[in-house]
Amino acid sequence: FLLRIGVGRYITEFMISAFGSRSGGPAKSAVVASALMGTVSGSSVANVLTTGTFTIPLMKRSGYPPEIAGAVEPTASTGGQLMPPIMGAAAFIMAEFLGRPYRDIMIAAVIPALIYYSGVYIFIDLETKRLGLKPIPKEMLTPLKQFIKKIYMLAPIPLIAYELLIGIPPQYAALSSLSVALLAAWIAQENIRLSTKLMYTLVFSMLMLGMYFTGIRLEQIFILSGVIAILLTIITGLLAKEAKFMSKAAIEAVIEAGQTSISVMLAASVAGMIQGVLILTGLITSFGYMLVNLAAGNLFLLLIFAMAFSLVLGMGVPTTANYVITSLVCAPAVVFAAHEWYGVDMSVAMLAAHMFVFYFAVLSFLTPPICVAVYAAASIAGSEPIRTALQAMRLGVVAYLVPFAFALNPALLLKGTPGQILSSVILAMLGVMALSVGVEGYLFRNVSWFKRILFIGGAVGLLSPLWTLRGIGIAVVLILLFIEWRAKNVGPS
Repeated sequence: FLLRIGVGRYITEFMISAFGSRSGGPAKSAVVASALMGTVSGSSVANVLTTGTFTIPLMKRSGYPPEIAGAVEPTASTGGQLMPPIMGAAAFIMAEFLGRPYRDIMIAAVIPALIYYSGVYIFIDLETKRLGLKPIPKEMLTPLKQFIKKIYMLAPIPLIAYELLIGIPPQYAALSSLSVALLAAWIAQENIRLSTKLMYTLVFSMLMLGMYFTGIRLEQIFILSGVIAILLTIITGLLAKEAKFMSKAAIEAVIEAGQTSISVMLAASVAGMIQGVLILTGLITSFGYMLVNLAAGNLFLLLIFAMAFSLVLGMGVPTTANYVITSLVCAPAVVFAAHEWYGVDMSVAMLAAHMFVFYFAVLSFLTPPICVAVYAAASIAGSEPIRTALQAMRLGVVAYLVPFAFALNPALLLKGTPGQILSSVILAMLGVMALSVGVEGYLFRNVSWFKRILFIGGAVGLLSPLWTLRGIGIAVVLILLFIEWRAKNVGPS
């Protein structure tokens, strides 16, 4: 719905206006816009097609090579499935599997998602400086004031986040925020007469107040608010000629939502059958024991097996089915290893294992050869898909390390003391910056291969749960940063 009624376009153009005049503005606006779109959309491809239509051509005009322009958008958009409050459909299934409210999944996903987007943003900043690209002149951008006037169009994002946080079921929260989104879209349309807007707002408000004062339960009002807003949009659009496009958008959105729901339900039902077969035949237990024996007491190696299984499976099945199958086959072995070998609390181990599997199910959209989000972006950028995919993996390399970081250190999932969480987040952010410099090969100037290896090694140490490796990582990265800063300001010695 948000894509059809113009909220997605508003977010993209708003971010282009806000970031376009900065260094690497078009690419940075793609990252921030995709992050915002990701808060309310759980589809990587939809995010690419919504924001990429604007940002990819703009990046190419700014001087980015087609492969880079095509890589930035899917890397940023894939993170949309990882960004709360509305994550990919598999995240809701995860909540059912774990027997926990979706709110717990959403809260646990906040820090990893922020680390992911921070890494992509830093990569783009370094890439832009390495290429020596100039920002977009301000006179070529739409004035920011025009978007600030319509800031109410972003109201559905904090609303649905708040409703989910206080424990309102996702389906109720989605419908109530949809009614607010439709109301905001009506108010924002400049080519619709004021009388039509007033009629829509008045009728909707009267219906809501009528339900409230007649004693209808709050959950029912949430459901009915979304349904009424859709029906009222269709009817008003049919009655008012200038608002016909709103009626058409609502009808198309309902059809598209139904088609998407069918694919998710089919994936979940087939996955349920697979679950039954695996449990009844005992394959799930035997496969789990086989993985545990292969890992020989090494949790990190077990995580490598789970990652490989998920990425290979992602070549042929969508994210939801990938998550369900991998969580049934690999997650129990990871939970067993974390709990029995390393003494991690069972509930924390289950959350970390399922989140790990979920991340790599999502990243299959970014990983070649079957990388659907990259193919969508490459078609817009006019770039070669596999080259674009390799660039996307380079820009999103943080995403492949973050799951290992939180699986080995659950403090990144907000499971631990405040001190553990704060120190882990700070060191992870420093590690992301070091990793970006090491992979990109640029900071204030080009970085030598030897220093790049040291930066990457230091980043791995910073992302480790072991304080010995963290200490080494801190020392290595800070010394390297000082050397590069001194070379920039004083000159090489």
